[in-house]
Amino acid sequence: MGPAMDAAATKAAARAQPSWRRLAAALPPATHVETRDAGGKPALTAVKISYSTTAAARDSAWAEAILEATPLDRDVATADYPAASFDDRGALAGSSAFGVDARALSWTADLAPVELHYVEPSNAAQATERALAGDGANAALSVAAYETYAAKTHLDLVANCDGCDDVTGFDRLMDTHFGRRLLTAGGAESRTLDAALATAVDLDAPHTVWKKGRAYFLYVASPAGPAAQLTGTFDDPPPGARSFDTCVA
Repeated sequence: MGPAMDAAATKAAARAQPSWRRLAAALPPATHVETRDAGGKPALTAVKISYSTTAAARDSAWAEAILEATPLDRDVATADYPAASFDDRGALAGSSAFGVDARALSWTADLAPVELHYVEPSNAAQATERALAGDGANAALSVAAYETYAAKTHLDLVANCDGCDDVTGFDRLMDTHFGRRLLTAGGAESRTLDAALATAVDLDAPHTVWKKGRAYFLYVASPAGPAAQLTGTFDDPPPGARSFDTCVA
């Protein structure tokens, strides 16, 4: 490499804080525990789930409120998440050097803790996306344009459709979700979905509830569009929860 490339590489290396490297790493955190399926064979488990968003702080707050996920900057009891990994915004240290806002959350008490990431592109990148998006059928798809599309779809078919309530309304975008099965290790209360449903109602978050046997499935859409599915039970189940069926649209 020439002097210019050497200087660029040195600058990039200095910016690559340990937390930033961890964000991109494929290996799970040390606290991750392998699970096995019912047949005793090794089973794949999620490690990190990452979303692009136009507002990382907004979506991080949604994950705290609805999903009871914990921002890793507030859980520094283990060596996996030292306080130095985060800046004063709660974003991953080093991410601002790249012009992005990257938030990381997790459920560290779970048997197989999963990290949930929200990454907000830089202002320059979002401006470029807006310029490329343009108008018409051949316009490029930007993060902002997808969020607008998803929000309208959820509003029309989940939150505001004719007859929609806690147990009706659905669309195919609600299937762009990850699922979290609430565990029993914390007692019966750790499996209940009542608080999550009440918070979804309070936040006007598009949501719906399905049922299969004794288990309930609460789907809630994030402000950015993608949804999460929580599996558990209700102390006070919403009336009329239906079995799994096809999407409304």
